Amino acid sequence: MILYLAGMVGIPEELVEAATLDGAGGRTILRHIVIPSIRHVTALALLLNIVGGFQVFTTIYVMTGGGPIHASEVLGTYSWWVAFSGYGPGQLGYAAAIAMVMVVVLFVFSFIRVRLSRIV
Repeated sequence: MILYLAGMVGIPEELVEAATLDGAGGRTILRHIVIPSIRHVTALALLLNIVGGFQVFTTIYVMTGGGPIHASEVLGTYSWWVAFSGYGPGQLGYAAAIAMVMVVVLFVFSFIRVRLSRIV
């Protein structure tokens, strides 16, 4: 919410005032001025949430340990279970491959975000 607040504060008041003088209503201002002005903020918030989703290991491990029959498992806890758990298969190579997939996914999302921010 703080990111969106900062994005909305950055919208020039002249744009909103000019649209109001031209007869635009609240929905029209939202659709044609506010949303396009904060799309970079939305892309940043999406990227930060994806990165945060991959970093949720400690919460899930402490609370459920992956849950009953891996019900609350994420890639981080699954990778740990595959590599180090006494009940897991103990396959370090497979766990490293899972971690590399996580890194590649984060890199792809970051790369797309940077490319889209350069275009506009």
